[in-house]
Amino acid sequence: MKIEINSEITLNPLTMSDASSIFILVNQNRNELETFFPWVKSVENREGAEAYIADRIYSDKPGAHWFSVSFRGQKSGVFGIKSIDKATQTAELGYWLHREVRGRAITNTIIQSLSQFLAKAKAVKTIEFRCLEKNEAGRRVVEKAGAQHVGSVPNELDIKDPQQAIYIYHLPLI
Repeated sequence: MKIEINSEITLNPLTMSDASSIFILVNQNRNELETFFPWVKSVENREGAEAYIADRIYSDKPGAHWFSVSFRGQKSGVFGIKSIDKATQTAELGYWLHREVRGRAITNTIIQSLSQFLAKAKAVKTIEFRCLEKNEAGRRVVEKAGAQHVGSVPNELDIKDPQQAIYIYHLPLI
């Protein structure tokens, strides 16, 4: 299902046909992305991009939905509802964008739009985000969306600087 967030931002279901564009986007942003996302190492070619996509679209996590993000008609990143925990009424969201489109409130616009959907259609009361301690840009995005830092967990990700915690943020939905 295609979701038109506004006249400039569109979410399309992530599919295998996105592999070439995902590979190009990752390659263009590799140095920045691999600092915070361990999956970047495996996206070395189209097949790696296909595996990245398959891991998401065939996820067995409840409520998972993954989208390619288009800004002004150009594929610009990925946004995901990583999971929905019905018992705690919490949805975890994740995202990344091409550096050329960052700073335009794209992610916050998507979060605001999907928050309404998650609250009404999925009975979600809290959105959760997880950001590495040193991912200042990612932390600013979720803080700007209204999320509050509620705790930390040890980092077990295979990244360049593993000596940083994973911060957990919650955004309550009304």
